[in-house]
Amino acid sequence: MEDLIIDQTQQTPRIEFRADGNLSVRGVSLPSDVHEFYGPVIKWVDGLVAENPKQITLSLQFEYFNTSSSITLHGLLKKLVACSKQGTQLKIIWQHDAEDSDMEDEGHLFQSRLNYPFEFVATS
Repeated sequence: MEDLIIDQTQQTPRIEFRADGNLSVRGVSLPSDVHEFYGPVIKWVDGLVAENPKQITLSLQFEYFNTSSSITLHGLLKKLVACSKQGTQLKIIWQHDAEDSDMEDEGHLFQSRLNYPFEFVATS
């Protein structure tokens, strides 16, 4: 399996998904077509999950995301949580600006909806 790297734009985040299970999404997520942008990302995650990895670490650091991105992100997180129930060690790190309580709250909402623990990291 090859790494998936997608450069950040003004409307889309940087995606760095490594075949070793280290996954990172950073930036703004406002794609004009959420399915077109996240389709390859979801397909890549499906491939990773099919390999039944021992460990996955997902680091998320958003400045902002829209509703359609939130829905898609929730689906992606559900896939990873399901993978953890099959024995994969999953760590989800939610990074947010220390001054951005709204983004911190979004992370807590995801954590609550998924019923899975996140690690919260406030950055300056």
